[in-house]
Amino acid sequence: MKKIFSLLVAVYLLPMNVLAQVIDVHSHIIPEEYSDFLRAHNAQLQETFPLPKWDIKAHLDFMDDMEIDYSVLSLPAPQPYFGNNNESADMVRKLNVLSAKVRDENPDKFKFLATLLNNYLKGKITNEEEFRLCLSPLSDTFGGYRSNERQ
Repeated sequence: MKKIFSLLVAVYLLPMNVLAQVIDVHSHIIPEEYSDFLRAHNAQLQETFPLPKWDIKAHLDFMDDMEIDYSVLSLPAPQPYFGNNNESADMVRKLNVLSAKVRDENPDKFKFLATLLNNYLKGKITNEEEFRLCLSPLSDTFGGYRSNERQ
């Protein structure tokens, strides 16, 4: 009971702007590099619909219009694996670097799910290396474990 009371007091003492944040936890980053990668593998319709063009300004404008305080970005399906482990590792690295750049340039607006490889894929990088790359001392990063029918 004492712990519950302490928690309620702590929540009550938080500033209202912390309690009233609107967080979009399912938002996608679709960099041009990823669209090009999908086209190269004839996979742009893998999920039966093409991915939309994405740009940071339009995303921020949407957030403002919808009064969203920040978004957690993640990679949409399909996942970046088409049979070549090293190619997949290279694309994962590019996507995480691009996502980290968006986060770092807009720290009050974006967090992201780091794209990680399946553990059994042996390539140039490990998930630990990739996750460490995505961490920032000033910002949270979450890991997103990806899988699909091709893995």
